[in-house]
Amino acid sequence: DGTIERNVDGSVTVAGHRVRLKRVVELCESGYTLAQISDELPTVSRSLLAKVLSYIARYPLPIASFMRSEREIEQRNLEKARRMTM
Repeated sequence: DGTIERNVDGSVTVAGHRVRLKRVVELCESGYTLAQISDELPTVSRSLLAKVLSYIARYPLPIASFMRSEREIEQRNLEKARRMTM
């Protein structure tokens, strides 16, 4: 619906921005309101953020799966970085 987009590198961002969907979901999970998220991400219009939050609310299972995948990738990258510094 033009709210989020998957980029060539595989990242998922707010449409037309470099703000990752993961960041918006993390803010939601931390209890941030729309106004607080808007303050954190001033380059994204409040109306677009409202659409992103609506998308997150409409698709909880795919969002949960997406976040699990993102966290697994992050964990693998941290482990790889640790091994490289040893």
